[in-house]
Amino acid sequence: MADASIHPSKARVIDWYRAITLTTITVVIGLFIFISAATSQPPHLRGGAELWSIAVSIALWLGWVHFGGAAFDVTQNTLTFPTVLFRRSVRLSEIRDANVANLARKFRGNRTTTRWIYAVDLSGDFGGRQVKFWSRKRRDQFLSDLRHLCPKCRITRWAGGYGPY
Repeated sequence: MADASIHPSKARVIDWYRAITLTTITVVIGLFIFISAATSQPPHLRGGAELWSIAVSIALWLGWVHFGGAAFDVTQNTLTFPTVLFRRSVRLSEIRDANVANLARKFRGNRTTTRWIYAVDLSGDFGGRQVKFWSRKRRDQFLSDLRHLCPKCRITRWAGGYGPY
C-alpha cells in the first residue's frame, strides 16, 4: 500500500455534477407539480402540499445517496458507491478487476445530442457492479484511489485502446 500520508485509509470521490443535477431536477419537478396542483380548478385535486413534501423527500434522499459519493474505507474494508436510488457496498478485498467503460446516451429532439457516462465495471467474489460518473475527471480520480487503496485489483482501460492502466 502507498504511504499513508499521501493516501489515507479513507477517500471519497463525489461526482458533483450528477449529485447537483439529480437533486435540482427533482425539486424543480416537485415545484411544478405543486404549482399545477395548487392552481387546479376541482378542489379534490388540490393536493399540492402533499405532492411537494413527497418531491422534497425524494430530493433529500437523492442528495444523501449522491452527495455521499464513492467512499473508500480501508479500515472497514468497504467501498460504498451510489446507484440511481440507493448506495451499495462491496468489500475492497473482494475486488479483483476494474474495467473502464464509456457509455453513450443519445437524446433526439430538434438536434441529436450525445451524453457520455463514464463507468467503471468492478468484478470479483461479489459478482459484478458498475460505478457510473458523469465526469471523466471523477472517474479517473476514482481509479487512482482504487489503485492505491486496493493494490490487488487489476485495472484495465478498454476504451480508446489504452491497454492496462
